[in-house]
Amino acid sequence: MMEGLRRGGVSSAFQLALARPSFVADLLKVSYEEARRLIEEASSLVGVERQWLSLIKPRAAAKVTTGSFNLDSLLGGGVEVGGIVEIYGAFATGKTQLCHQLCVNVQLPRAKGGLEAKAAYIDADGSFRPERVKEMAEALGLDPSEALRNVLVFKPSTVEEQAAIVEEVKRLAERVKLLAVDTVISLFRAEFGEDVVARQWRLLLHLKQLEALAELGVAVVLANQVVVKPGVGELPAGGVVLDAGLTKVKLSRHGGLWRAMLEASPYLPEGEALFRITGQGVRDP
Repeated sequence: MMEGLRRGGVSSAFQLALARPSFVADLLKVSYEEARRLIEEASSLVGVERQWLSLIKPRAAAKVTTGSFNLDSLLGGGVEVGGIVEIYGAFATGKTQLCHQLCVNVQLPRAKGGLEAKAAYIDADGSFRPERVKEMAEALGLDPSEALRNVLVFKPSTVEEQAAIVEEVKRLAERVKLLAVDTVISLFRAEFGEDVVARQWRLLLHLKQLEALAELGVAVVLANQVVVKPGVGELPAGGVVLDAGLTKVKLSRHGGLWRAMLEASPYLPEGEALFRITGQGVRDP
């Protein structure tokens, strides 16, 4: 059993306590319930409290539309204020496009799926494109220049700078209702290199910081890279640290369409949706 867990990057009781039941079930070739039992035992051992979908009451909260009805439906109506959504996938699977779209959509009137608010974009990869924001805004009938001014763009060069930006966004939480981080793991991988233990602990602290921001009434979207594990396939970078409490969505490309697979969530069932990315932005097929 331990060998099977190690193949998937789970090498301690703490990591097992944070893992998704579906991930552990696939890894060990056991039932979902058996995987959940193993996770509960590990959680008890290390003092981590896990909550399960069946024990959590549905909640009503403000949401930001993605621009696609299919994708919104998968997410329970859109990206939720007060929660964290991780979108991960290989290159050119739509992570950055979706981040841009959400930064525009949060500015829409509430009747159209927005919050009439500003957005913040942490550009850790140099991926932010002002012209793309203008194109998406114009397609929605917004003033392109005004829409761009309403996206606060930060370009950190270190992990500590990235953390400091989150603290600044906390201060602006009355006006900024969506934070997109693209990509959340990039600076951690560059700065910590092969020191996985130090990287994971610092990443866990950052995640707690992002959770505190979400609790202030901000929708948090984390774009993430993938790593390939032999015998397992594509996994989100950062491992099980980024599993606990997040809504996790894997993006992939299928011909002219994009697919979103909701793999885990504290309050949503697993599922998938197809959407497309056009010159106007994220749309239904």
